[in-house]
Amino acid sequence: MKQNQFIEKLEKIAKENIKIEDVEKVVQTKPVLSSLEENYVEILQKATIDIDEDYKKQLSILQEAVDFMYWKIEDEKAAVRIAGIWWDIKEKAHVFFARIYAP
Repeated sequence: MKQNQFIEKLEKIAKENIKIEDVEKVVQTKPVLSSLEENYVEILQKATIDIDEDYKKQLSILQEAVDFMYWKIEDEKAAVRIAGIWWDIKEKAHVFFARIYAP
């Protein structure tokens, strides 16, 4: 699947407010990391995540996310670019883009 098509699917998920349990069925790709996984906190603590500038205003809210999942969309020299969905306390879905740097 092309990157643009994948991002369109993520935007559809957010617009239609699809629940985290149903997202894999929609995108048909396993996420790199999901809050449904048991060890996600340990993995997140090791990662350096830099939210894309257009989404930085969401950063404080993103830190309060109830659930999230993300996928790798591109390899870069020093980082991996990711796209993901996060759900707020009201269970509303939001799209975000970021880079993850190796520890």
